[in-house]
Amino acid sequence: MTGFEVTHSFEMTGFEVSRSQIKLVQKNLEENWERSGGAFVVYHKNQKVVDIWGGYSDRESQRKWTQDTLSVAFSCSKAMGAIVIGMLVDKGMIGYDDLVTEYWPEFGRNGKENVTIRWLITHKAGLAYTDHPISLEDTRNFKIIDGILENQKPNWPPGQKVGYHAVTHGWLIDALVRRVDGRTIGQFFREEIAEKYDVVVPKIKFSLRAIHALGLDQEDLSTLDKVTQKCDDCSVPLRYLPGSLIGFDHENNVVSLQMIGHLDAAGLMPATRNSDLYRMRIAESEGVMQIIRKMEKEHGRPFGTSVIFDLDGMSMAQLDVAALKCVTTMLSQLQEMFPDVIRKIFVINTPTFIQVLWGMISPCLAKQTQQKVKILGNDWKQHLKENIGEEVLFERWGGTRKAETEYGNVRMGGKIPDELKYDPANDLPAEKLTKLTISSRSTSFVPITLEGHAPGRKLYWWWRIENNDINFSILRAAEGQEKVAEHDDDYMVHPKFKLQTEYVPEDGEVSAEEPGVYKFVFDNTHSTFRSKTVKYFIEIR
Repeated sequence: MTGFEVTHSFEMTGFEVSRSQIKLVQKNLEENWERSGGAFVVYHKNQKVVDIWGGYSDRESQRKWTQDTLSVAFSCSKAMGAIVIGMLVDKGMIGYDDLVTEYWPEFGRNGKENVTIRWLITHKAGLAYTDHPISLEDTRNFKIIDGILENQKPNWPPGQKVGYHAVTHGWLIDALVRRVDGRTIGQFFREEIAEKYDVVVPKIKFSLRAIHALGLDQEDLSTLDKVTQKCDDCSVPLRYLPGSLIGFDHENNVVSLQMIGHLDAAGLMPATRNSDLYRMRIAESEGVMQIIRKMEKEHGRPFGTSVIFDLDGMSMAQLDVAALKCVTTMLSQLQEMFPDVIRKIFVINTPTFIQVLWGMISPCLAKQTQQKVKILGNDWKQHLKENIGEEVLFERWGGTRKAETEYGNVRMGGKIPDELKYDPANDLPAEKLTKLTISSRSTSFVPITLEGHAPGRKLYWWWRIENNDINFSILRAAEGQEKVAEHDDDYMVHPKFKLQTEYVPEDGEVSAEEPGVYKFVFDNTHSTFRSKTVKYFIEIR
């Protein structure tokens, strides 16, 4: 019995598990429903509140399951299937206690006529496996799979026992959804959840493609120093952007200290391309994520970031409208690409107009991020010592970390030298430029067709927008999608960024060794009334 001991911990009141529930988990182990061991963890608002574990991680060697035992995650899509069934119930199209045969009559063969939808989704249908062998080719034809399931005799009397339907569950749910709604479970989930509400899948897809397009998946960003160096390499003017990654707090979250009050916003905008700011912040965020993912793999628990915004020296004169618009737009995109990474936000040395500043920034922050913001008073040093750790903080912020100056290695920003600012005299001559007008709520693109594979071939671009901003990206068209601006199957060459060129034009080059149609996309769908005019130049090199 001691081999099946169940241990538990709680890290937040209000989520205690009763003794009877603990005994139920232990009984599961003792009666061989769970043959080895396992764990159950609950997170609420990104905080672990329940943690239960027990049994063996390796029964033969008598190695017990511990709190830190790692396991393989699988069958995650069953939760998606349950959501789809729940939506059909909510729409009144089916009921949990309806018989499956009401919608799928052929299913009732061989003793399955009394199986309910509830039994189907709770693994009580007695169809954990099939007697008929299923080949890889069979899985591509739902009619064959349906027939096998229809003719299968229950493995045990339906409704009497629970048995994990590891192999058959997805096919059973899909067959039911097709008969009720007409769409496959994949189509239903994509159209009713993923696309309609713009949730996790599209965001993850964009993030992965953007990181690959920027080459960050090939970069070694395994330490904070390497991340900082990558950011410094993005743009010389951006080295005047105040703030640094300074270490790890008590909980091993990465600590970012941003000296907002030392930002020369008015000087920064005329000195660097908007896209460089995106590249730098995405590189920093992906670098931090690489470090976090490594730690999570080692420790078996989630980590994030703790951010300190120091507003010392902040004045209303620094609130440059163009810079603020660029920053808020970029923050929104970073949250889309790296959602819910921030664990804590501390704001210190707040000016009297903090409410005005908060009113400008807060709309671009997700609600869960806003809830993590703590605006500290005069005792902010004590709060930082308690929540971050004095050994991490330099003396300027109340810590004991030694350095040549009280600011340590934190980049302090400062006035951007005039010689780093862009000279409009360097704009391309008007005779080289082509004019393109993009109507409001629409997208236009410039197609460049390249023949044959050509090592070293590149595409160079230069453009300016006459006013406001526009989304810009470069795609290589998927087969058959050469005449549309964007398609999900297109290959991303340059991520979509919302850019303005009031001070500095956008230019750059990308590798174009592969043949195909390269689409330079200008997306103005976010603009309700305004059309936008772009003057551009594109060259094959």
